[in-house]
Amino acid sequence: MPKVSVIIPVFNAEDYLAECLDSVINQTFWDMEIICIDDASTDGSLDILQQYAHKDFRLTILRNRENRGLSFTRNVGLENASGDYVLFVDSDDYIDKKLVSLTVEVSENADIVCFDYVKNDELGNSHDEHLFDIESGRHSAMDYFTETVEKNSIVYSAWSKLYSRKFLIKNNIKFINGIKYEDVVFNFLCMMKADTIYCLKEKLYTYRIRSDSIMTANIDGKNVTDYFYIICWLTHYYLGHYVDVGAERAVEKYIHTVFHSFISCYRRYASDNDGYTLKNDLKKDIAKLYGIVTGYENYHGLLQQNIEERIETIREAKHIILYGAGDIAREVLEVLNRYDIAIDGIAVSNRLQSKRSLLGNRVCAVTEYIDKKEDSLIIMATSPKFYSEIRENLLQLGFRYYMEIF
Repeated sequence: MPKVSVIIPVFNAEDYLAECLDSVINQTFWDMEIICIDDASTDGSLDILQQYAHKDFRLTILRNRENRGLSFTRNVGLENASGDYVLFVDSDDYIDKKLVSLTVEVSENADIVCFDYVKNDELGNSHDEHLFDIESGRHSAMDYFTETVEKNSIVYSAWSKLYSRKFLIKNNIKFINGIKYEDVVFNFLCMMKADTIYCLKEKLYTYRIRSDSIMTANIDGKNVTDYFYIICWLTHYYLGHYVDVGAERAVEKYIHTVFHSFISCYRRYASDNDGYTLKNDLKKDIAKLYGIVTGYENYHGLLQQNIEERIETIREAKHIILYGAGDIAREVLEVLNRYDIAIDGIAVSNRLQSKRSLLGNRVCAVTEYIDKKEDSLIIMATSPKFYSEIRENLLQLGFRYYMEIF
């Protein structure tokens, strides 16, 4: 089995394909397979692939019967890969001759090896403005993710990393078929699932800026709806999965960054299409998540409604304790204050990682309320993704009465 599988999706890239293939074939590292998937090209790309396949037995050609897009085509490559590691290269780009050898050299016990890149336009002019302000060396994946977000050094692109194929298979990480900007979700999943990342600051990849590429082409309705789909997907994932406390801010900023790109895309398209309404273009599977992203008003409105529906049950409790000290707890407190309901205090799992007070109420470790466990109502004033963990903790401590607000 080869050490590295290089996956190259190809669609109408005849003007650039030879340079791309030359840069891969002439790597200083030999032990690799080169999987080229032609996505039903209508130009001379397939002929070029066949010429190179005759010259180098490591190159394999696969073909889609019809044009299926970049995500589907990359997934075909993943399904046919057999190497220990996977490298994605776009057919209009090219790589440094030492890229594979340098990344493999530091890949032991790393799920992902990241590296820097440069941009070139079609005239060969360099656009080396990217800020990759991360120290070379081994990092925990969450620390790496947090630092890249905080320093605005995020590289969403799948081609900027060498991946352990075992890691991708274990976590069932693939590209979402049929959408643009697919790398945003793929990169996010990799960051959330990985344990260790090795960073190389060397600029090993050249990304070509083309006037007819996905990133530079005119904005249409699909650009808008796909961006929105990605925001929904990321938000849905975030609300439904546990994220380390220290990484929550970074995850939210990651989503906000994508959201700003969506707003920019929407404005550009809407300005040329008077009366354009996003919801009319959304598919049913996207529309059902619409409320998650369209505004926190819906979210907090639901919270208020749920509290008000159970206000009499809350009044009957001898002691009322909120579990949580964040924005949701603040909202719950404000609703209870409007009904003149006082709480006994605010409980958290880890006092050291929380604020001291919230709206005049002292924040304590939940263990400090043990003496009231028999007749206390615990209101879970946190994100639903923490409910299971909180329930288990409460039951272990002997608390039996709790209320989930979502």
